[in-house]
Amino acid sequence: MTNSPVHKPYYDNIYLFIGLLFTAYLCARAIIIPMTIDEAGTYFNYTPLKVWDIIFYTKDSTPNNHILNTLGIKLFTQLFGVTSFTVRLTNLLAFVLYFFVSIELLKKIRNEFWFVLCGIFILVCNPYLLDFFALARGYGLSIALMVLSIYKFYQYLTQKNIHHLTYTYISAALAVLANFTLLNYYLVLVFLTMVIILTESNKKDIFKKIVPVFLTTIVLAAIIYNPIKKMVSTDQFVYWGTESFYKSTLLPLVDAMRYSKLYFGIKPATVFTILFIIVYIGLSAYVIQQFIKHRLKALANFGVICYLVLSGIITVTILQFHLIDVPFLNARGAVFMYPIFALIVIITISNIFTQKQRLKNLILAVFLCIGLIHFFNTANFRYYRDWWFDAHTKDVLTWINEQHPQKEKVTLNCSWIFNNSLHFHKDVSNFYNLELATFNHDLQPDGNYMYYYCQRGEVEALSKNYIELFSYHYGEFVLMQHK
Repeated sequence: MTNSPVHKPYYDNIYLFIGLLFTAYLCARAIIIPMTIDEAGTYFNYTPLKVWDIIFYTKDSTPNNHILNTLGIKLFTQLFGVTSFTVRLTNLLAFVLYFFVSIELLKKIRNEFWFVLCGIFILVCNPYLLDFFALARGYGLSIALMVLSIYKFYQYLTQKNIHHLTYTYISAALAVLANFTLLNYYLVLVFLTMVIILTESNKKDIFKKIVPVFLTTIVLAAIIYNPIKKMVSTDQFVYWGTESFYKSTLLPLVDAMRYSKLYFGIKPATVFTILFIIVYIGLSAYVIQQFIKHRLKALANFGVICYLVLSGIITVTILQFHLIDVPFLNARGAVFMYPIFALIVIITISNIFTQKQRLKNLILAVFLCIGLIHFFNTANFRYYRDWWFDAHTKDVLTWINEQHPQKEKVTLNCSWIFNNSLHFHKDVSNFYNLELATFNHDLQPDGNYMYYYCQRGEVEALSKNYIELFSYHYGEFVLMQHK
C-alpha cells in the first residue's frame, strides 16, 4: 500500500466542489420528491415513541424502524419542524460523511489526483445508491457509517494504532443500528480482524486489540437482541427472497442499480449481472494470485482485504439462509455491497497497473465515464426507484386544493399504497380542508368520497360511482371523481 507524494492543495477544492454539486442534487430531491410510503410510515409510527421504545422495539417489531434513522428524524423534526427536508436530513448529512470519508480513504491508499477523482465518481455515480441518501430510511446512513468503519480499519492496518480499531468497531456497530442488514458486514469484520490480529508478528498487544472488538460486540448484541428476536418471531422477513443468492439478491440489485434504463437495447438484467460476475471472477483470480505469491502478507494489500470482506458477506448471507432460514437480502438490503465492490475494483486496477500510469488512468477513466453516463441518464427530481408509485401524491393534493379556493370541505380516498404519502403532505402542507380516508388495504367503491386516487387496475371496480378525471405516470395512476 503505497502513497504517492503528488498532491496539490487546489485538488481538495475540486473534490469539495464535486461534493457540493452532489449534495445540492440530493437536497433538491429531498425537497421536491414526495414522501414515500415507508418514510411516512416511519415518521407516523415510530418517531412519536420514546427513545427507549425506538431503540429496543418495545412497542413494535417491524423492521421499518431503522433505529438511528428514526432517532435522527425525531431530533431534526423537533429542532426544525416537519418538512420533507428535515425528515430526510439525517441521510443527507450521511452523504456528506460518505463522500468526504471516501475521499480521505482514496487519498490514503494512493494520493494521486486522477486516482482519487475517478475513485470518487465510481463510488458516487450509482443512482440507486444515491436514492438512499435523500430518503428517510436507514440505508444511506448505514452505508456512510460502514465506509467510515472501512476507513478506520485501513488506518489500523497501516498504523497498528488500537484507537483506530476501536473506532472501526464503533462505526460498524452504529452501521448495524442504522440498518440491521449491516450485521452481515459486522460479523465478517470480526472474523477478519481476529485472523489479522492472530497472524501479526507483534503478539504482546493481542489482548488490548481484542478488548475493543469484544466490548463493542457485547454492547451491540445487548441492544439488537430484542429487536431481532421480535422480528424473527413475527416473521418480518417475508419480503426477502428464498430462491438463491443470485436470483433473490444479485439479480434484483443489479437491475435496481440499472434504474430500469435500457443500455444497448438490452432489457434483461441477466446480461448486466453476468458482467458483474465476470469482474468478480477476475478479482478473485487476482486475490488468489496474491496469496500464492505473498501468502499471508497479501493481507497488506487493502484491495485483498476489501475482497475478503465482500466475499465474507456473500458467504454469510448464503449460510444464514441454509442454516437458520433467514431469507436472502433484497436489492435495497444488499445495496451496501456496492461501495465495497467499487473499492475492490478501484484499488485492484491501481495495483495491477502501478508501473503503467497511462493505462491505469485510461481504465479508471472508462469506469468514470460509465458512471457519469449512467448518472446523467437516470438523474431525476420525480421519483425514487423502489417507490416510483409515490411520485405524484403532491401533485394530486395540489390540484385538489386549487379546485377548491374557497376551502370548502373536500374528501379523498385512495389505494393503500398512496395513503401514507398523502397523509404526510396533507399535514405538512396544511390542507386542512381535506378529509383523507384512513389507511385501508381494501378498495371502498361504495364510499361517498369526492375524489379517489387509485391504480389503473382498480378503475373498473370504482367506475360504478366514480369517473376518471386524468391520470399520471403514463396512465398507471388515476384520479377519479364521484359521479
